[in-house]
Amino acid sequence: MLWMLFAVQSEIRNLTSEQYQEWMELNNEILQKLEQAVRLKFSPTDEEGKKIMKLHRRWLIIGNSKYNVQNHKGLARLYVVDQRFTAYYDRNISGCAQLLHDAIVYWA
Repeated sequence: MLWMLFAVQSEIRNLTSEQYQEWMELNNEILQKLEQAVRLKFSPTDEEGKKIMKLHRRWLIIGNSKYNVQNHKGLARLYVVDQRFTAYYDRNISGCAQLLHDAIVYWA
């Protein structure tokens, strides 16, 4: 799965400024929605979980133009097994990385 991160990183360098702006805005929206979902104790299988997964899928597509369900689920796994990713998503509220992972696995 690390190869996917390098591929995404390479694709990001080729984004237009508008695409990069959208990509960053999606990232912030995902983080906000995750934190709200954890605060309100939403389940990843709720409609809000589906919305978060779709935002993440859009974020991934902007960064890598190609979409593959198994790669998406594999990336989600990194969010809960690699402490660096977990720390990123859980920086304000613990449980965001797990919710994102579970929503992606369920809805993707």
